[in-house]
Amino acid sequence: MEMSLKIVSIKKGGKYMKKRLFSVLFVLFFTVFIVACEGEIEPWLTSITIVGADDTTVPFDEPFNVLEGVTAIGNNSIDYTDQMTYATTAPIDAEGNLDTTSTGVHAVRYEVRVGTIVVQRWRYITVDQPERPDGLVVNGDFALGTVFWDDPANGFFVADGASLSLSIDDGALKADAVSGSNVWTPRFGQQGIPFEQGKAYEVTFRAKASVDKTINLQVGELIDFAPWFIDFKPGQTEHRTITTEWATYTYTFFMGTDNPRGGILFELGNIPPEGTLGGAPFTIWFDDIDVIEIDDLEDTIAPVFSGVRANINLAVDDDFDPLEGVTAMDNVDGDVTDLIDVTIYEVVGETETEIAEIDMSVEGTYRIVYTVSDAAGNEAIAESHLTVILVIVFEYPGWRTFVNFWEGTESELIVEDGVLTFTLTTISAMNENWKAQVIQDAFALGYGEDNEGHMALEAGATYRVTFDAKATVAGDIVLAIGYSIPEWNPYFVEEDIAVTTEWQTISIEFTLDAEGDYSIPAQFKLEMGLLFEGLDAPQSFMLDNVMIEIKVGDDFVPTDLIFNGTMDEEVMNIYALPEWRSFVNFWEGTVGEIKGVNGELVLNVTNISAMNENWKIQVIQDAFALGTGPDNAGHMQLEADNTYRVTFRARASVAGQVTLAIGHSEGEWTPYHTATLDVTTEMQEFVVTFTTDHAEIDYSVLAQFKLEMGLLFADVSSGYFVLDDVDIRVLDGENYVYTGLIKNGTMDAPFLYALEEWRAFVNFWEGTVGNIYNVAGELVLMVDNINAMDANWKIQVIQDAFALGTGPDNAGHMQLEADNTYRVTFRARASVAGEITLAIGHAGGGWTPYHMATLDVTTDMQTFEVIFTTDDDEIDYTVLAQFKLEMGLLFAEESSGYFVLDDVIIEVLDDEDYVDAELIVNGHMNLPAPYELNEWRGFVNFWEGTIGNIHGIAGELIFMIDNISAMDANWKIQVIQDAYALGTGPDNEGHMLIEAGKTYRITFTARASVAGEITLAIGHAGGGWTPYHMETIEVTTERQTFVIEFTADNADPDYYSVLAQFKFEMGMLFAESTSGIFALDNVMIEVLDDETFIDAELIENGTMDKAPNIVDIALSIEDFSTLVAALIEAELVAALQGEGPFTVFAPTNDAFAALLLELDMTAAELLALETLPEILLYHVVAGQFTAADVIALAADGPVEVETLNGATITISVVEGSVFINDIEVTLPDVMASNGVIHVIDGVLLPPAEETPEE
Repeated sequence: MEMSLKIVSIKKGGKYMKKRLFSVLFVLFFTVFIVACEGEIEPWLTSITIVGADDTTVPFDEPFNVLEGVTAIGNNSIDYTDQMTYATTAPIDAEGNLDTTSTGVHAVRYEVRVGTIVVQRWRYITVDQPERPDGLVVNGDFALGTVFWDDPANGFFVADGASLSLSIDDGALKADAVSGSNVWTPRFGQQGIPFEQGKAYEVTFRAKASVDKTINLQVGELIDFAPWFIDFKPGQTEHRTITTEWATYTYTFFMGTDNPRGGILFELGNIPPEGTLGGAPFTIWFDDIDVIEIDDLEDTIAPVFSGVRANINLAVDDDFDPLEGVTAMDNVDGDVTDLIDVTIYEVVGETETEIAEIDMSVEGTYRIVYTVSDAAGNEAIAESHLTVILVIVFEYPGWRTFVNFWEGTESELIVEDGVLTFTLTTISAMNENWKAQVIQDAFALGYGEDNEGHMALEAGATYRVTFDAKATVAGDIVLAIGYSIPEWNPYFVEEDIAVTTEWQTISIEFTLDAEGDYSIPAQFKLEMGLLFEGLDAPQSFMLDNVMIEIKVGDDFVPTDLIFNGTMDEEVMNIYALPEWRSFVNFWEGTVGEIKGVNGELVLNVTNISAMNENWKIQVIQDAFALGTGPDNAGHMQLEADNTYRVTFRARASVAGQVTLAIGHSEGEWTPYHTATLDVTTEMQEFVVTFTTDHAEIDYSVLAQFKLEMGLLFADVSSGYFVLDDVDIRVLDGENYVYTGLIKNGTMDAPFLYALEEWRAFVNFWEGTVGNIYNVAGELVLMVDNINAMDANWKIQVIQDAFALGTGPDNAGHMQLEADNTYRVTFRARASVAGEITLAIGHAGGGWTPYHMATLDVTTDMQTFEVIFTTDDDEIDYTVLAQFKLEMGLLFAEESSGYFVLDDVIIEVLDDEDYVDAELIVNGHMNLPAPYELNEWRGFVNFWEGTIGNIHGIAGELIFMIDNISAMDANWKIQVIQDAYALGTGPDNEGHMLIEAGKTYRITFTARASVAGEITLAIGHAGGGWTPYHMETIEVTTERQTFVIEFTADNADPDYYSVLAQFKFEMGMLFAESTSGIFALDNVMIEVLDDETFIDAELIENGTMDKAPNIVDIALSIEDFSTLVAALIEAELVAALQGEGPFTVFAPTNDAFAALLLELDMTAAELLALETLPEILLYHVVAGQFTAADVIALAADGPVEVETLNGATITISVVEGSVFINDIEVTLPDVMASNGVIHVIDGVLLPPAEETPEE
């Protein structure tokens, strides 16, 4: 209920201040009098005590006065009660009488102010509920006021922007309300109605409203945990529209549950469309609410499912039980979960096949149908669509972590700039050291089983372990060396190793027992669970320079026991390979998974069981893997009487034989060619040639490509197989030529990026999710969670001014002219076959079509051509038009799908030829190549499957997020600039110095693929997140500029002493999406200086520019103008804009001027030289060599280095200065994106060029 705060003075009257002054003077006089007369001093007033204000409980409707018995006594024994006031929101009248028909807890704050002394005391008065009388509904006529209806225990609830105040008006309950954002807020009701199982009831009430308002009527029990409400009438929705005249409303239900704790609820929230009042206040009056028992009720309502998710995305090898969490309740029969029947269909293209169970070891798509019927024969059906995918993760070679994940702890391992950072992002039950570990063993190195060791130690030897370490908190860790199969057996353990928050080098020596057995290889482990015990915020441990040495004589010498202790090996990029699949005998327990790893296919096989046939483990490419056909359908069209050459490279964790098998499985396996090959643990190339000359084989049947290797792993429990560079060529004359039969034989990662010129539109308000990407030069619209797809316009691909960033939503961009003939051409395909609509027109004041055409698309790419003439006299073609393809009904029966578009062009008829009208921007779906933004980084909850990558594209930061999973917190997706991103500090270390007392202004532009809230977060993560400033921001799909000001005004002078990170957190923005994009640009932080904001220089590369290349830098420096002119004249600009890297020794303008003076030439004559390209290339060396590299190269004396000219230059170092052919480097290390520039004070001339004339 709404209450206003009241402040009441206990003493009132116009003479109050005079009497107060008189009292003070009297006390002062009296005190002086006592001192003078008796020599004894009464204490001065230093404190006041409020007594009699203890918390209390009052029976319902019993009189209670909040002033009675409450006094205020000073330490000088004077009674200050008459100066006491109180403040409250409780229903208390002017005399202090509490309305004790208002149940619940009421707070009263008493206060006394005397001079500078202020005393307050809170008192909590609980008014008990009256004893509930017998019967179903209590106080339904409101004779007792609002009791039994107005407290949370009975269902009173306000949230989500709602408001609700209950009062009594002329004997009826008056509900003054504003609807919240959902159906159930606000609400009131009555719980504890003793409904009996197996009986039917009628709920009746009278009501009227200030405006017509639809409300939701519920029966059930409110509970304090998920699912929060137990529905007593599942599947039975009861809406009633309350009109402005008194009327009686009823509904009936059957109580199928044994639960006497529930009741009835009146929900006054937002019920589209008729129950929506747009946030306007309204009033509803209720009276004569009653529940009566009735005779048997006919059951016509089907059971209701709970827990059936429309779309589920899981990773390969995740656990999945289709019935887990799924229940069914019936309004009469109650819980009918045990009667649920599940049917599973495997979906391949347009074909569905019923299967017994889902194979979670491989990727796949499934439709799961749930069916349940009640005793009356009412049937309910629900569907779920499951997609099993490979999750893209990033791992690090040689090291792994272990945490108590089963108790909720989550972690991440990141290696950057030569430092391993082990971060516990969620810490739970961390009460043992072993619950958090950094490990190196055979499993981490990729060639052994879990917990298998890799270090061969010698009995009697003395070792020294050295490493650098620090952590976000100081404490002790444990070094543990030993083996863990079948249980932990230590060779050496050192406890209580102290680490701090600063880097330190730790060195430990130990000697193994000369008589000990150390034949089992050991693991290297650092255990640190207790270091993080009791902490809630994320914590990190950093490690570097791990080394184990062995003592030889009096010296320690390095061993190779630790791999990559310096943490500088290449990070493994692990990704999905959608063109390839694995097959294993999963029904016997074997598990197989294919991933791409740094450009190679890696098949990991674990739990190998019953491996007695080669076919039980396979790597396959076929139509099923490519998504173009059913299981075991081929994809390669071989031709009879041709000779083919198959090449590939392969290795395995064990040496043995594999079988190359090319053929088809229609009916039964028909081999076109098989070959047995010997693989080893080293990568080697295989070449197999064969001729399709078997007279009895029909080679027109498409073939599969398979490598079978079951017997290779017959004697191991786990292993791996690596494959790369698969190619099939056909003999043409004397040469083998490319066939294109193998897709992605180089095992490259798929690359997705945005298309700025195109946009998607979907009915997102009904749950559909759609995103446009460019994949291999094609536009791909990916649509997921498809809902309410009953109109074509609900899914669209659009190009207009809004997509191009040149106008508002739905503004056109194409200027068509009346009485012209246009030809629209494009190529398209989709995941399903059906109709789409080409729509060209404008949306100003309603859709005005210039031309519409219905087209049939299939799953194969085909070219469409549409011709139309702008000859409608009633259409004003001067209004710019949109280009749209509408396809909602194409996906009406799907839960997800995709549409592919390419080569869009609109031509206009000019005489007899069609010429490009230049109306479509980037119809070929090209995009500037993405580039690295080394100053920024992304963070996502990758451990739960989410994938995020930051690129710079056309001057914007583009953060692409995919496979969004478990998105329940904003911090799970972030764009960050900090010392870690800049390469100047460890993970989560800040880089910005915020100064106390200063005012800052932050400016940036941003947009996202979905509209919603993100959080700007400035602060530091040392010892838990400390915010300097946090701001919630509404982003949309349209580029907007944001300006935020804040003052660093914390009173603690040291509060801002820790360098701050700059972050955008946006997890909840994508909570309902499976993928998304966030774009950021023009980030700047300014500081107020007097009355002007100036750049604080806290943000690096806020304009998201690509790092300049060598030519960009030369163009930007005036002192290189002669060099630039020479490069242009010699046509070398494009070469030096290439990837490189290059090292350029760049002469200044003065250097060229000195050369011209020496040779008595003009600049024009120099630029006209035929040998100018050779002279310039003599200044360029292939590769990137910094000053440090050059000095190291010439450390032992002058060295000759070949230039791109082919001739050599001589590099020497004299007293720390670098000389190139006796010309000094005056400014080293001008870094570029494709190399480095060293400025020199002379021009280098090739040795064969004595003078330019020669």
